[in-house]
Amino acid sequence: MSKKDKKKREKYIREKQRKRRLLRKVAFFCAAVFCFAALPFIILSSAYRTAEDRTASAGVSVETQPLQFGTYPQSAVEDREILAALGNLPLDWTYYDDCHTGAGFYGTMEQTNCMKYADTELDGNRYRAVMIEQYRPDSVLSPAVEEESRQDDNGFLLNEICWFRFEPIRWIVLDENTGLVMSESVLDAMPFNDSYYWVDRDFDKAPFVDRELSATKNLFTPANLYKTSSVRKWLNNRFYDEAFTKEEKRALRRAGHLAHESAERKKYGLLSLSYDRIFLPSFRDIANYSGPDKEAATRLVPVTDYARCRGAYTFLHEGEYYTWYWLSSPGDGCADVLSVSAQIQIINSDRQFYYAHSLGGIRCAAFFKPDAFDRPVSE
Repeated sequence: MSKKDKKKREKYIREKQRKRRLLRKVAFFCAAVFCFAALPFIILSSAYRTAEDRTASAGVSVETQPLQFGTYPQSAVEDREILAALGNLPLDWTYYDDCHTGAGFYGTMEQTNCMKYADTELDGNRYRAVMIEQYRPDSVLSPAVEEESRQDDNGFLLNEICWFRFEPIRWIVLDENTGLVMSESVLDAMPFNDSYYWVDRDFDKAPFVDRELSATKNLFTPANLYKTSSVRKWLNNRFYDEAFTKEEKRALRRAGHLAHESAERKKYGLLSLSYDRIFLPSFRDIANYSGPDKEAATRLVPVTDYARCRGAYTFLHEGEYYTWYWLSSPGDGCADVLSVSAQIQIINSDRQFYYAHSLGGIRCAAFFKPDAFDRPVSE
């Protein structure tokens, strides 16, 4: 090989080595960029597997099957033999303290003994008898007559004893990390606020509703403020005591829950931050939920026979009864509360407004402690 050819050969080798080194640098750079871009997905995947493993170890399937926790009267008893046996038992009747009637205008609502109930046991099962002596009106401002009630529309008539079976409450998981859950069905019917006075949509003209808060802060309290609502008190007293045993109560976590508030509420210092074990879900709870069982949170919501007897609005669809339910979030005016509408197409983003004094469905939410998820799931 001549000297000239040798130099060409060496130059070719050096150029090839330079290109090889350049390709290595480019490949290394691309690999680094890929790893950096993929890091969030790796972390999310790891977090998902961790949550999945944690859920599986806690006895909850990844598909977030409904959990059983607590009991409440739900299905109507139809078995004739059981009805005959229940009819022979002595009953200790108690009037409901959550029935209100009015003269048709604001400020006239008052508590009335329109319904009574009696709890008993038969063969190890709990049952509740309910008798309607006066129809429970659809509004605390209306008289207790048939035309103002949903109870007769639902097939429950005056002076008839109706029996309901206490059954496990089924819950769906909204957030596995915080333990936020929501009942699968609408369990009862309650007004959002039974202390209802004249309220104008003009915020500055709204009168006092909660006198204690108004006196201490020199402010009015809107009727749709969840923090001072009668439904919140009912959930954390009567419902809480009837639905859960002492052991079950220890598995519920008391945590702060903020209903979505408007800028107008913040200006007056009326944020609806509550620290409860049982509460109404907020608009944000429903809108932000994106778990594997999202359909169960936003689809048509079934209503129990007991809630129908109590006066919940219901409609029949493909052989099943459904209804709308309250959210803890306020609407535009001082009398408006958000709800999830009972339509064939569920509407939870259009913010349908219902007056705070109306009788609405109760679909409750809670924060479960980890040990609450250890309970078995039944079909």
